[in-house]
Amino acid sequence: MNILLTLIKNISNDENRFKRINVQKIGSLIDLFNSPIKEVSFDVNSNENIDTISKSLVDEGKTEVYLNIPIDDKTLKFKLKNSRNLERKSLNLLRKIEISSVIN
Repeated sequence: MNILLTLIKNISNDENRFKRINVQKIGSLIDLFNSPIKEVSFDVNSNENIDTISKSLVDEGKTEVYLNIPIDDKTLKFKLKNSRNLERKSLNLLRKIEISSVIN
C-alpha cells in the first residue's frame, strides 16, 4: 500500500535541541489518484497549446479549468465558462507535450 503523509515541523523552543515532526494527515495514494480533479490551471505559451487543451477537454464534467496566458510582463487568467471532464491520464498526456498544469 502506498501512503501519503502530511507533516508539520514544530520548532517552538530554540533551547530544545530536539525538533518535533507531527503527522497531520495520512492518506492513500490510490484514493488520491482515483479522486476527481476539482480545479486545474494550465500555463499556455502558444496557440497550439490552446488548441491541444481544447481538443482534450471536450466533455463537460466537474473540473474547473483556468488558462494562464503570459503577454508581455503580465499574465492573463481565464476561467472556462463550463466545467470539463478531466481525467489524470489526459493531464499526464498534456504534461508530456510540455503543457504545464497545477492541480488546486
